[in-house]
Amino acid sequence: DIKVIGDIKEFKTSIDPKNIEFITTLLSSNLYSNPEKSFIREIVSNAWDSHVEAGTTDTPVIIRFKEITHSNWEITIRDFGIGLSPERFKEVYCNIGSSTKRESNELIGGFGIGKYSSLACTDTVFITSYYKGISYLYVMVKSGNTITTNLVSETPTKEKDGVEVTIKNISYIIPYMKALDSIVFFPNIYIDGISNIINKSKIKRFNNFAVSSVTLIDKILLGNVLYPCDTEKFIPEVREFLYNIEHSGIVVKFNIGELNITPNRENIIYTKDTINKITDRILAAKKELEDLIANKLNKDYDNLYE
Repeated sequence: DIKVIGDIKEFKTSIDPKNIEFITTLLSSNLYSNPEKSFIREIVSNAWDSHVEAGTTDTPVIIRFKEITHSNWEITIRDFGIGLSPERFKEVYCNIGSSTKRESNELIGGFGIGKYSSLACTDTVFITSYYKGISYLYVMVKSGNTITTNLVSETPTKEKDGVEVTIKNISYIIPYMKALDSIVFFPNIYIDGISNIINKSKIKRFNNFAVSSVTLIDKILLGNVLYPCDTEKFIPEVREFLYNIEHSGIVVKFNIGELNITPNRENIIYTKDTINKITDRILAAKKELEDLIANKLNKDYDNLYE
């Protein structure tokens, strides 16, 4: 597809169909440096976006850990959002890059590839869509460089609308349990089947920062999703503040769309503008926190713990 403008030839970039399998492999296997964390983050983000779209944010997204036998676990993430009709399922799950969220700053997703994060952890994913009284069970399978999705059954159901994503045959569950820290700021998540601190955690949001009762390593909160901060890119005052809050639940707060992130959503893209924006927000958070402390220290105390 060539367009000639004077002496200039303009070439449009396209994807050769014979390369689709290679691209699919990149998206499902090689895209994520931390597959377990990416699976929890991406599927929970999709689930929460569905709750926002359906207006069901008062209902929790449920993450269920189930030990089948010793060293054989399965994880199910169940939302109670809009569910997926067969037509929408085909649009969302069978098209690379397909997303309904790019035009909204209220929704977390947007790249249209997070659904493949499950395949970074396993070769077989079970997806059940509860939609208008029908339960649609799909099996998504990765074999070599190909991904196929099959509709296995359609059965009547009394379950509420929503989507359930399950991965099975997990031999080492610890990385998935550790990954739960990354979703602590989602307002309504319930974890079932394991002992955890997320269900009892408390969060509070201020103007420029937020706080969790859980100690957090990642210090940039974009919407509800946590990202690591590359401290070496910032001025000494910013680095000192990040060092001081390292062993706490304090994170610096941004709205969805304020910062650009990599397509795998594991890191922030550090342009000059982004570095300046983060610097300004961190310094504002530092001042806000110092003012809060100064106000607290105005009164007399007779209790050391207080």
